Formats: sequence, structure tokens, C-alpha cells
Amino acid sequence: MSQFLFFVQLGACLQAPIVKKLACRLCTFSHSHQGAVPISISAVGFDDVSVPRSAPDSATVTPMTNPVVLVVMGVSGCGKTTVAALLAGRLGWPFEEGDALHPQSNIDKMRAGHPLTNDDRGPWLEKVAEWVEERLDAGENGLITCSALKRAYRDVINRRGSGVVFVFLAGSKETIEARLAVRHGHFMPASLLDSQFADLEEPDFDEPEIRVDIGPAPGVIAQGIVERLGLGD
Repeated sequence: MSQFLFFVQLGACLQAPIVKKLACRLCTFSHSHQGAVPISISAVGFDDVSVPRSAPDSATVTPMTNPVVLVVMGVSGCGKTTVAALLAGRLGWPFEEGDALHPQSNIDKMRAGHPLTNDDRGPWLEKVAEWVEERLDAGENGLITCSALKRAYRDVINRRGSGVVFVFLAGSKETIEARLAVRHGHFMPASLLDSQFADLEEPDFDEPEIRVDIGPAPGVIAQGIVERLGLGD
């Protein structure tokens, strides 16, 4: 039992995602053994709810009680705007299109067929993070789209370590190429899809995220997200 308490105290002090998950598992283990002292999950900082990537798409979780911002992420053409707009309509949450926060220099560069660098994305990611923090500081839920391709980018957006869930819209390159071929009016050309997949670092098990397949219709995807995160009425 002393080992369980050690990890719980360590998780509470460090607030590190891996330690927190380990402490959570140990807490669950301790409850299953007769004579063990009950330990509150909140004691190790588990105030936010997420579904690990290994969970099946049909999995559901306990409804969230604290404000949360969903960051709908993935490569260009995966359906971020469509799904996020549907979610915003169903939930009544504030919604921001992340592409609208790009400086004009980034838009011009992508329109010309040149991929963005880390330096290009820095100011944009800062604006995305600020929008997220404004919602949380106001005690509001929210939705924002952002490719969030790399772990380092997501760490900027989730720099507080709580209040954010990444909704990763995952699909094959072939599926997304077909979508981009019929998309019009967006500054991101289909020729940059290769660079997007090259940069993509799929969310890891210690990040607050759910993985969603883009195969079903957008309305079905949105409803599945609502159910998996316990956001329904």
C-alpha cells in the first residue's frame, strides 16, 4: 500500500501525464483489493476526461464537469472544419476556425505551394493557444480546428496540461487525396498533402486525445464524438 501512496503523491506533485496515468491505474488496482484504503482520482490531478488511443471507437467515458476545449486536428482535407462546425451547432459552443488565425504571410506561402516551417507556425500556434486559454479562463467550453501535426505543436496548445482534448481525425492518404481533389476555395493546395503526412506525429497514449476514423459521414462522426466524450444531454 505504501507503494500506491508513493505514486499518488508523486503524481500530485509532478502533474506529469505518464506519472498521473500510472497513479490512476494504481488507484484503480488498490480499490480492487480488500482492505485497501480508498484513494480519490482527483488527488492525482485527474480533473479532465479523455479516451486513450487504444480505446475502441464505441467507448464512452464519464461526462466532463470542467470547461474543456476540443481541438479538432489532422492533416488538411480530413474534415476538421465540417466536423467541428457540426459539433459547435449541436453543443452550442464557441467555435474558431484555426486557419483564420494564420498570419497573411503563412497563407501566401501555402497558396504558393510551399510547406510551413516550425518558425512559420510558431506565431500561429501561439494564437491558437491564446484562444484556448481565453475560453478556459472564462469558464467556457469551446471548439477550434488546428492541424496540430507535431507533438511539440500540441504541447504549445495544451501548455497548461489540462482543459484540452485533441480530436484526431484519422484517414488514409488515398482517402484524403480524393477529398482534396474536389475541394475548392481553400488556400492549401493538394500538392502540400505529402508534407503534411511527413510532419504528422499521431497523438501518443499520454496525450489527452481521441482518435476518430473519417470514413463515416460527418454527422455520424460528430455524434460519435459527442457520445464518446459524454457530452450529450
